[in-house]
Amino acid sequence: MYESIKYFLQHDLDAFTGVDTRIKGDERYQYTKHDGSLVKCGSKDQFFHEGGAHFLGYDNKDSLTAFPLKKFDTLLSAMEHFNMEWHSAVAHLLVNTQYELFGNEMLKCTSFFESEATWQLFNTIVAENQIAHGYKEYRIGAFYI
Repeated sequence: MYESIKYFLQHDLDAFTGVDTRIKGDERYQYTKHDGSLVKCGSKDQFFHEGGAHFLGYDNKDSLTAFPLKKFDTLLSAMEHFNMEWHSAVAHLLVNTQYELFGNEMLKCTSFFESEATWQLFNTIVAENQIAHGYKEYRIGAFYI
């Protein structure tokens, strides 16, 4: 048996600490980064588009200040929020999955595979098919450590 452990966290898009001008357009949301540069975009999710000009990152001072981490009261509330359903292309490769809430911000996901080779096949399928971490859906602003 081979296990893979990831801790999922979620930036709270509703807790944005930057400026919302409330004027529709490409400059509605504005955030001044720690280096003094100003990032402007039309929607809050653009701050999490990897490779985009507005990308703040996930686990750094700017992203954590602009969007504090979402808090969860129970394991069930975290599970419902993240909607952790495996994509059909890889679900058959998992033997079991266990979830646990760490503190009120982290969802621990332990995935069990028959072998390390099966886990590597899982990762190959995920990469080749651009399946976000193997899940059917993946929320904007979510990340793992």
